[in-house]
Amino acid sequence: LYKERRLEFTQIHAKHILVKTRAQALRIEREVTAQNFGRLAEENSIDPGSASNGGDLRPLQASGLDASFVHAALALQPGEISEPVHTGFGWHIIQLVSVDVQPFDQVRDQLAGPLRARAFTDWLQEQLGSRRITVNPRYGRFDPSTGQVVPIRSTATGSPSSTSSRRRGTLSSSS
Repeated sequence: LYKERRLEFTQIHAKHILVKTRAQALRIEREVTAQNFGRLAEENSIDPGSASNGGDLRPLQASGLDASFVHAALALQPGEISEPVHTGFGWHIIQLVSVDVQPFDQVRDQLAGPLRARAFTDWLQEQLGSRRITVNPRYGRFDPSTGQVVPIRSTATGSPSSTSSRRRGTLSSSS
C-alpha cells in the first residue's frame, strides 16, 4: 500500500519555466543552465505564481501535480534540468531542487488505520452472521446486515388494511 500510494508521501521541490509552445520550450532548453534558470524563468515563464520567483514552485505534494510533470521531475537528480515536458498547462522546463519522501515508519499508522478498521468490520460481520443477538426491545431491534440497533417505530405486526386506510381518508376529508 505504501508503494502504491507513495506520491501521497512525496514532496517535490522544483523550479519550472512554463511556456505556451513546444518551439519556445525547445529554444529555452538549448540555452538554459543551472546558473541562468531563474533569469530565464522571470523573462519567459507564463506562470504568474512562480515566474517572479525564478520559477520556484516551492515544495508541493506530488499527488497534487500533473502526472507528466511528476514523472519528469522524479526522473531528475537535484540540480538537473529536464527536456521540455507537456502538460495541460503548456510546456515546462523543470529544474529539480529536491525530493522528500516520508519514510514508511512515519506513515505506517496513517496507512494501517483504515486497514485495521476494515479488518475489524469484516470480523464483526462474520461474527454477526454466526451468532444470535438479542436486544432489549425498548432500545430497538438488531439488524445483522448493518450491525446496528434500529429503533422500533411501531408494534404492529401486519400491514395496514385497505379498509382502515379508506376510513382514515374518509374521516380526514369530512373534517
